[in-house]
Amino acid sequence: MRTYGNGKRSGRYISEEMSYRAKRRARRRRRRQIRDRVIVCFILALLAGGLCFGGYHLFHRKPAEDTVATASVPAITKEPDTKENFFQNTAFIGNSFVNDLEDSGLIKEADFFGRVGLNLDSVMELPARNGDIPAADAVCQKQYKRVFMVFGENELGWREPEVFVSKYSDLIQKVKASMPDVKIYVQSVTPVTAKASENARFGVTNENIVDINGLIRRVAEENQVYYADLHSAVVNEYGCLPDDVGGDGVHFNQKYCQIWVDYLRDTFTEE
Repeated sequence: MRTYGNGKRSGRYISEEMSYRAKRRARRRRRRQIRDRVIVCFILALLAGGLCFGGYHLFHRKPAEDTVATASVPAITKEPDTKENFFQNTAFIGNSFVNDLEDSGLIKEADFFGRVGLNLDSVMELPARNGDIPAADAVCQKQYKRVFMVFGENELGWREPEVFVSKYSDLIQKVKASMPDVKIYVQSVTPVTAKASENARFGVTNENIVDINGLIRRVAEENQVYYADLHSAVVNEYGCLPDDVGGDGVHFNQKYCQIWVDYLRDTFTEE
């Protein structure tokens, strides 16, 4: 150790020792930094490995392991149309003809929303027979595959054809809005007997019936629905309903209800 006579170290030595200590501190600091970096890299490597392992299993799971997806999406099968199941999930809405069809017992699987005197005005306000809400609302409470509409008889006295077309279109659009996949059929007014036509009660004549059927066909075209031409299925060579219909010469008996059912089923099964 270099000292002066008084026992004190020389200034040069002190400077060299301080420089040596600073270098040692710098080396220790670098070693700590290197150690810390190694630890951080090691932790990051572990995290990256875990994410890769989890991601691989997340995106490469076997389909059989995806139990939630397969359980929550049940298979939907659609039964093809046949004459035997044609009227399943079907509704009829309209005037007293609907009641006659229901009372015939020929269609047990359909729902009926009929009322004596029901027309395209009152259908929005009055309930069907045995109903408690407007018929137009009642038919919209269920998702039907087919809806048959039977109107026109009670509208024969209406003077404004455009009002008839507009109100019929309103009913169709209301039903379409509640069940977008439904098939809608607007049915022609059927002829009456020669005697009933001569009486011309409430404007019910075969001439007026032909005219209003033209409007119903127009309603079908403008609203892109089916036109069920039952008139052609029952009219005779004189343009009238045959006398064997009985009753008031307007409404159907059991025989003509059967003709009605057969016509719909035979004509539209493949639609």
